Amino acid sequence: MKNFIKAFKTEADWCLLLCFSFFSAISMPIARIFLGACLLLVLRNCIRGKQKLYLGLPIKGWFAYILFAFIITLLAVFFINDPLLNPLRGIKKIDKFIWYLGIPIVATLVNNKERFVQILRWYVSGCVIAAILVFVTYTFNAWVMSNIPKESYMTNPSLRETVPLAAQWLYNVTNFLGIYDDIWNKIHMHFYDRPDSFSTAFLLQGTMHESQRLMVAVPAAFVVLVETCKQKLSHKQIVKHLLALLLISFALVFTCKRGPLIVAAIVTLPIAFCYNKRLTILFVGLLITFLLAIPTARMRMGDLSSEFTLEKGGRYAMWTQIVPQIHEEHPYGIGFMSLTTEKMRNLCPNMENLPHSHVHSTPLQVFVEFSWVGLFLYMLWCVFAIYPAIIYLRRGGGLFAGIPLVIVLSLFLFGFVEYNLADSEVVLLYSLGMGLCDCMYLKTSFRKQNS
Repeated sequence: MKNFIKAFKTEADWCLLLCFSFFSAISMPIARIFLGACLLLVLRNCIRGKQKLYLGLPIKGWFAYILFAFIITLLAVFFINDPLLNPLRGIKKIDKFIWYLGIPIVATLVNNKERFVQILRWYVSGCVIAAILVFVTYTFNAWVMSNIPKESYMTNPSLRETVPLAAQWLYNVTNFLGIYDDIWNKIHMHFYDRPDSFSTAFLLQGTMHESQRLMVAVPAAFVVLVETCKQKLSHKQIVKHLLALLLISFALVFTCKRGPLIVAAIVTLPIAFCYNKRLTILFVGLLITFLLAIPTARMRMGDLSSEFTLEKGGRYAMWTQIVPQIHEEHPYGIGFMSLTTEKMRNLCPNMENLPHSHVHSTPLQVFVEFSWVGLFLYMLWCVFAIYPAIIYLRRGGGLFAGIPLVIVLSLFLFGFVEYNLADSEVVLLYSLGMGLCDCMYLKTSFRKQNS
């Protein structure tokens, strides 16, 4: 801590970026505060000529996409008369994309190998805290939701008044901080519709925010562990990073979110297998055992096949029924975040009984909102985002070129089954990953230090 305070006096922008990296794993509002402050400092230094803002391919791809998105959404406000669509909401919410400005900030400040490893360590440390919170809060909340008898709750005036107020207070506090607001909200919603069992209550806990943060942290934690081993640091340091990897991986299983777990395995295991086959096999065995030991996780994985049936009214129904109909009605797109639950249910009456405003797929959602041109710009942005890391990898960048590539690819890959491009929490992860990809391109000092 003393070293951090000392460094803050001379490198305030870098220290703020480290704090952003740490809190992006825990709290979106707090992370935004640090990123905003860092952005202001970098801009001030650029204006004074002390620093040059690095604007690479990822931020240029972002600019082309956001400009087109704003134009189409603005036109939709004036020319789309469908009462079940709401393009005006898209105009109000398009500021979500502003936080992609973290890309050039990361690319500018992460200018050597030491900083690269340091920012990864701070993010992994934040995810360790997030993992502990997952274990504690998920278990506690599920127990509360399933063990307070509904009869006593409804008949006891004191309990009936106190419990909702306490839950609402916790929800307000955590909502302000951006920490597990969905979980407390679920507890509050289910006071009058109490789950029948602990397993049912536990399935209600997981959110896509925490699971995607942990999904990205798994490969990052693995790289930090490998780097620690390569540097031949003390056994205490190696054990510490190994425990962090195990804790984050098990917490990801604990969220019972199938997509992030599968994507994390797809992007991490091949790298780990190339590094150490025996340890990878042992680690996979431990994860599978942990997965089988959690009944709710087994239930979620066993229910995977139902996602690809029309009867459930889930993703498959959205992709095969809602997307083609909307494109036929509005071939030029409907604008950003214009889709509503009412419109989706009107096109697909058997859709699952949950509120939805997107079709659970980033490419298809972009296609619905901005048609073929928007989809092309999105794909171009994806290529621009990973191109710097690919070039650096071909130059012999090794493992360090692979990790930001894996981070961004995992988010892109998960985006096929979940719309995460404009998710406020995940936008910060995109910014961090794309910025780390971009910082490698034409960074001579970084290349020399990594060779």
